[in-house]
Order: sequence, then structure tokens, then C-alpha cells
Amino acid sequence: MYGRINEPLNDRLLFTAGKQAKFLADVEQKLGSKHKAISFLGVKHKTYENWLKERGTLPLWVFYRACVQYPELAVFEKFITKRLSYTWGCIKGGKKRAQKVDMSIVRKAKDVRRIDAKRTSAPPLENDAVKTIKNTNLHAVLATCLITDGSVELRNKRMTFASKDRVLSDLVYWLFYKLSQYKPTICVDKYGIRHVSLWDGALTNELLELAPSFKTSPNKNQSPEQYLAEPQPTIKFLKHSNKHTIISCIRAAFSTDGSVTYDSEGRGELALRCSHPLLCREWAELLSSCGLRVCVKKDKNSWSGVGGVFAHDRKSLELFWRMGGFLLGVFVSRKSDKFNGLTKNKVLKMYVGPGPYADDCREAQFG
Repeated sequence: MYGRINEPLNDRLLFTAGKQAKFLADVEQKLGSKHKAISFLGVKHKTYENWLKERGTLPLWVFYRACVQYPELAVFEKFITKRLSYTWGCIKGGKKRAQKVDMSIVRKAKDVRRIDAKRTSAPPLENDAVKTIKNTNLHAVLATCLITDGSVELRNKRMTFASKDRVLSDLVYWLFYKLSQYKPTICVDKYGIRHVSLWDGALTNELLELAPSFKTSPNKNQSPEQYLAEPQPTIKFLKHSNKHTIISCIRAAFSTDGSVTYDSEGRGELALRCSHPLLCREWAELLSSCGLRVCVKKDKNSWSGVGGVFAHDRKSLELFWRMGGFLLGVFVSRKSDKFNGLTKNKVLKMYVGPGPYADDCREAQFG
């Protein structure tokens, strides 16, 4: 019978016309309803409907699971005409439909869509954060933002940055606009997260010259060992940058993935949350070279056992304040009950307090 344990269960089965739908109807009859059949197989409703209407071929594991539960369904094996690779036959008729399509129309549509994507609108407004990084290496700042809170998809050349903070999303939008000939898009999901996206192969390749990857954690079905065998993200490109660019990238990283807090006893903490072991080590080396006393902390809940780079020394927080602190206008996460509604720089200034730095480093003079 199809489904011996040594056979790849992801292969697909091609039934005689009408028999795949009859097989699934018998499964529904034995389980009592279509809903129970979908739950039994553990698939989405749309996927099941495609199988039922024979728009897609049935995976071997589905046939195997049903036959193990109800051995009498094995009689449908005689209606199987062909066994396909799991990459074939997911949706039937692909080649037949493609033959009916006039490819000149497809190419023309792509050209029209590409032309429409060209920038035609006015440039975005420059906020205070933009003015801070305006005269630095913009590619380095963009790469830092995407490594900390974004992604770069190599297959379709799409760059995406996601944040609830309006200042940060506007900053990345401005960077995309400045560095690309195509206009970026912004959409807000139901959770209030602003997704800034751009499709540009040339800019993607330029960023990949700085870092071979922007993926900072393993996929859902990927082990840490498998992930660490892939090309890894890095910030080594900052070693060859000027001081102004390095400081701007540090400020951008702490603004996107960093935090500052202190307790009633006057103990402060400046943190850059990062679970990637290589990136943590590189950030620690870079921050140490700038004079900050930092350490890499462990976190048993993270995939790598690493929780980020932390500074608890008061002088280090004062030095970060003198460097400019966080980017102007970036707010503390709403998850913070104590500082919700305040900017990160406001919290940092509250900790630094009155002293030799407070008057010299007012927010209006940052950058």
C-alpha cells in the first residue's frame, strides 16, 4: 500500500478523475462531517477545498493517515494513476494555463507596474532623526536598522522594516527614498505596527555587500545548528566607517532595539536586545571601543541563550548621553508601565540628572 514508512510522505498522488473527491467524501462520512475531516487532517479549509474539488493533488501522507485510521479506504489505491514529486501538482493545470497566456501581455503588465513604481511623489519630510544622520554613510545606517528591526528577502529583493514608532518608520522611509529610484510603501497592520517596504534589486545587492545576511534568528522549523551554518549577519562594515557614522549607527540600533531604565535605588541599565551571539559579540566590541563598559548577558528563553548587550555603569550611560543618546522623538515601548508615554531620551536624561552633561546635551542640540 502507498504509505510504507520508508517512503517520502510528501509525494503527491494523481487519482483517476473523480476518485480523489470520492475518497475525501468517504473520509468525511466516516468522521461525521467536513469540519471533523479538516481537523483530523490538520490542514487549512482552503487547502482541503482544493483537494475536494480536485484543483490540487493529494499528498501521500493524507492518504496514509486516512488508511491507517480506516483500513477499508485502501481500496482507493487502485485508482492512483501516478505518483509525483512533492513540488509538482500542488495546483493542477499549471502548464496548460501557461500555454493559454499571451506572454507579451504579461511582460507589458510588468513594465507598466515597474514604471508606476518609479518615484513621482514629493520627497518625505525630514524629521529630527533624519537631520541627525543626514551627513553620514546612509547605507550603513539603513543596514543597521534592517539588522535590528527589519529584514531583507534575497529571493524577491524586498527590504522591510517594522516598528510601532512613527519616527523610526519615517526615518527608514526617508532612507529608502534617498537611496532608491523606486518609492517605498508604508502599511499599518491591526496591531499598529508600521511596515515600510521597498522592492529594489540594486539597493539589495548594495546592502548585501555590507552584510551577507540580515536574518538574525532561525526559522520556525530550523534548528540553531542549521541556521548558524548559513551566512550570518554582521556589523563589521562599521569598522571602516568614520566616527560620525559609527555614532549614528549606535544611536539607531539603541533606538530600534534598545532600552533604558533605572530603579528607585539609582541603578541604571542601558540595553541593546539581541539574541544573535555573533552580533552581540560585535556590538560589545564596537561599544567598548567607543568607551562604554558593556557585557553580554545570557537569556535562557532566547534561541541562542544570549539576551543582548548591557551597560550598568553610570559613566557609560553618561557617555551615551554625550554621544547624543537615542534618536530624537523615539518613544519608550508601550510594554513599559513605568515610562510609557515618555521618549527614551527623556528617561535617559532623568537618570543622568542635573550635572555636567544635562545642560550641554539638551534634546534640541543632539546631532
